[in-house]
Amino acid sequence: MLEGTTKSRAAPLICLALALVTLAAYWPVFQCDFTNYDDDLYVTKNRWVQSGLTWDGLRWAFTTRQCTNWHPLTWISHMADCDMYGLDPAGHHATSLLFHIANAALIFLVLRRMTGALWRSAFVAALFALHPLHVESVAWVAERKDVLGTFFWVLTLWAYVRYAQNQPGSGSRESTAGRAAPAPDSRLWSPDYARVVLFFALGLMAKPMVVTLPFLLLLLDFWPLRRMPATVRVFGRELRTCEAGDERASQTTLARLIVEKLPLLALSLASSAVTLWAQHKAVGTLHCPFLFRMANADISYIRYIKKMVWPDKLVVLYPFPHVLVFWQVVIAALALGGLTVLAIRHAKTHPYLLTGWLWYLGTLVPVIGGVQVGVQSMADRYTYVPLLGLFIIIAWGAYDLAAQWQLRPVALGSMAVLALAACIPVTRAQVGYWKNSVVLCQRALRYTSDDHLILKCNLADGYYDQGQLDEAINECREILQVKPDYIHVCIKLGIALAEKGLWDEAISQFQRVIQLNPNDSFARNNLGIALRQKGRYDEAIAQFQEVLRLEPGNAFAQQNLNTTLGMKGR
Repeated sequence: MLEGTTKSRAAPLICLALALVTLAAYWPVFQCDFTNYDDDLYVTKNRWVQSGLTWDGLRWAFTTRQCTNWHPLTWISHMADCDMYGLDPAGHHATSLLFHIANAALIFLVLRRMTGALWRSAFVAALFALHPLHVESVAWVAERKDVLGTFFWVLTLWAYVRYAQNQPGSGSRESTAGRAAPAPDSRLWSPDYARVVLFFALGLMAKPMVVTLPFLLLLLDFWPLRRMPATVRVFGRELRTCEAGDERASQTTLARLIVEKLPLLALSLASSAVTLWAQHKAVGTLHCPFLFRMANADISYIRYIKKMVWPDKLVVLYPFPHVLVFWQVVIAALALGGLTVLAIRHAKTHPYLLTGWLWYLGTLVPVIGGVQVGVQSMADRYTYVPLLGLFIIIAWGAYDLAAQWQLRPVALGSMAVLALAACIPVTRAQVGYWKNSVVLCQRALRYTSDDHLILKCNLADGYYDQGQLDEAINECREILQVKPDYIHVCIKLGIALAEKGLWDEAISQFQRVIQLNPNDSFARNNLGIALRQKGRYDEAIAQFQEVLRLEPGNAFAQQNLNTTLGMKGR
């Protein structure tokens, strides 16, 4: 974090170092398999994705609501991977890792251009690249939308910085890295601004979580771009955005800054509407009360900070607690309010505090719980972009404290290197937990407060996929003790019992499913196979015929019926 003269040759070397150290930290990901935690929906059991890039596939990508999201670019990236690698998981992981490395390098370059601070920008980018909380976004194939959406998100920042620095009267127009400042361009719809809109639209088509970007750009106008006027009026009160006599204050009006964001805000609103359309079947299905979710949101903001400082017990699923402790909710709310007041009070002298803190709070809003989709109370993947705000506070705050305490630059740099070095083994270990579905779910169940049925179900599926039938059977039986009408688990148990040759028990499970859902053709087909194995041909024929009545084009049932009729000599 030494701040010396910025040399043009330093940036490429830092980008190369970022790439190499990130590759070293994430190298175990190439030994990771697909998981049954959404990877099947996105890749391994998705016929559209496995067909690769086709015209029909592209049409499907832009119209489907599968996985309760509208993110056509994410689907297209998975299709491209299947064209290149087939179902080799190493190739799919390689693509996600390359996007993560590119994101880290772009974050460094954009921060350096905005602030002129070489080593502080490099530290933020390295912390982003190596922090264990970001493993989920990289090692989970189904989270391609995270790294891909962030790629276009950072490109939007880059385009916006170019646009802002070309504006007349901007406090940010200065030469960078030895280059002369460009001539001012007062047009709103300029080529630079067109790039902003384009990259933002692409980001929204990769992951809708980037909808908060227009508000973040206003924060960057305040710091570090210094495009805010020296004073602004908020609710009738005049507030100074910088110290008196600060020559970097912009002559751009607040109204102009807001108008600049309106096209982007329109895209955000359109994306939010499409996302709600895609998620309408999943929203609120668990009926978790709104006030409960908001109380949980307060605690989650603090828990994310805690995990940033001490990243232990990181798991794929943090289920909602059954109850929330009132005093914890109150303390969390007071802490958030106090930190916000502190950031506002020091905004003039340490503007990075306000930008970084509101960056963290604001970019988490879409996933903090206002709209409930899924059973998670929080998720590591949600911190991929928001933690950058806190990383900025750490880097610039440490630099200011070092100057105040008169620490030597070597001491400050050494502490930064030690902090980054400490991340690497933790990140490598966290990547290892994504080795396969069994390892992933076992770890999650170890640190989950109660035995969450979704995790146990995925663990049973993982055992079955690895051929560990006894373990799969035991997990299924444990789940059914808690939820006897869990149809998916009944079918999985029946199939595992059948593969073990325990036909009577398998028949019992399939009959149980049919009692719960008489129109379940899959269970009826499997029941017919089990009955045939026991020599109960007439009963088997009746089941296959019922499947064909429910699904006249079911080729498997037709083949099974023909085979069974042949056994009867018909």
